[in-house]
Amino acid sequence: MAIGAVFSYHILIVFGLEKLGYKIEIPPPEVDADLAIPVFGLDKNEVAAKVRALKNPLIFKIEIIGQYVNIKIDLEKLAPVVFKEILKAKDKYGFARRSSKGGGGVVLIEYSSPNISKPLHIGHLRNTAIGQSLTRLYQAQGFKVITANYIGDWPKQSAGGQVRLGGGLKDARRVYKFLGVDFDLWQGESFYEKFVAKVVAEALKKGVAKQEVNGPVVVDLSSHNLRSYLLIKSDGVSLYSARDLAAAQWRLKKYQPKKLIYVVGHEQELYLKQIFKTLGLMGYPGEKFQHISYGIVTLEGQKMSTRKGHVVYAEEVLTEAIRRAKKVKEVGVGAVLYKMLSQSRERDINFDWERALSLKGDSGPYIQYGYVRAQSILKKASKSKFSIFNFQFSINEQEKNLIKQLAFYPHIVAQAQKLNAPQLLTTFLNQLTQEFNRFYETSPVLSAKEPERGFRLALTKVVGQVIKNGLWALGIGVPKRM
Repeated sequence: MAIGAVFSYHILIVFGLEKLGYKIEIPPPEVDADLAIPVFGLDKNEVAAKVRALKNPLIFKIEIIGQYVNIKIDLEKLAPVVFKEILKAKDKYGFARRSSKGGGGVVLIEYSSPNISKPLHIGHLRNTAIGQSLTRLYQAQGFKVITANYIGDWPKQSAGGQVRLGGGLKDARRVYKFLGVDFDLWQGESFYEKFVAKVVAEALKKGVAKQEVNGPVVVDLSSHNLRSYLLIKSDGVSLYSARDLAAAQWRLKKYQPKKLIYVVGHEQELYLKQIFKTLGLMGYPGEKFQHISYGIVTLEGQKMSTRKGHVVYAEEVLTEAIRRAKKVKEVGVGAVLYKMLSQSRERDINFDWERALSLKGDSGPYIQYGYVRAQSILKKASKSKFSIFNFQFSINEQEKNLIKQLAFYPHIVAQAQKLNAPQLLTTFLNQLTQEFNRFYETSPVLSAKEPERGFRLALTKVVGQVIKNGLWALGIGVPKRM
């Protein structure tokens, strides 16, 4: 019986090894191994023995080299297993098996959250890109995701009043349409104001807050090494913090989420620590709240400053990106989103047009072009049959590398979600596209003879599928042409 008929890929490779609880790495090209387990501080012989005990039919060599247990995979046996898995799952390849039922529980992700008395700026693009990608990563890993856009619509924030706020929301929706973004909850501060009195009363009753003689309500967190802050001013007017507590309380009761994720710039780190600590002291599960921070965005070296008038508006950036991408929306918008996600969230990034739209590597258009190239090959061979089983020939180095990367994709998705790190996916897609381009240059597909031709067509198809899946998880579409 064929290996693929007995085992699924997830059991055979990544998750079979992950059951052991060890970190798994792809070693650098100069190392003669396909996977490696670092064993610093561990009993290396015990680790190797546990890997052998899996009796994984695709592992043909296990050896200890220095502080690593290196694993060699029989790639000619692995190829049909991976191909079958991808061709069967299609757009769902990389999803956890529980994902179709939302078995991971509920996660609420708050992101974008503009003050709609002002147009969205370039920083909102990074925030929204992160939030959208996390939404898709969590969905892929089996969580039911509730997305929330917590809108700054409190009238006192706007000199133009409610008429300007309505126009601001319309402007924001136009930007979201560019990005293909929507939210389950479109609720502003005004929605939660009616719950403020109740949550403040609860904080007072539980001794978490206290009312000063002259009227203001204060939360004193000095004993927790955090600054004190106001909930209610002396004139009785609530502050943003009170509405945030009310919003958190409402969401906990409404959805009972396992986790509440706030995608907010790093400058709000102290403030969110204060809010989360207050909720914990009030008896709510403070461990459920998580701040996903990110650094600032500059445009070609120019830092944004509202005081100096250096504001780079989101809609202008997207419109210009589409213009530079010859009016191919997926390419222009994809270039912006990829750039916003391609570095660690904590790092500040400099957006420059040349690199964002480059076709030479590590950009959205570069990866999209890899997908378009794969589809072009498949279109020319539309009547050809794939060969994915029992091929009797040796596969070359580029083909081996592609198979390994394809097999590792679900692990990358899982890690990107676990670490809230979309940049792991951008790095993977860039490497996969680079390897596919090397394969394209060195391994003829359409002119090859059978059985190599059928195998290479199948490889091209599954590479294209994984590029598409990875771009989807980043919130990026695939174009029909470039």
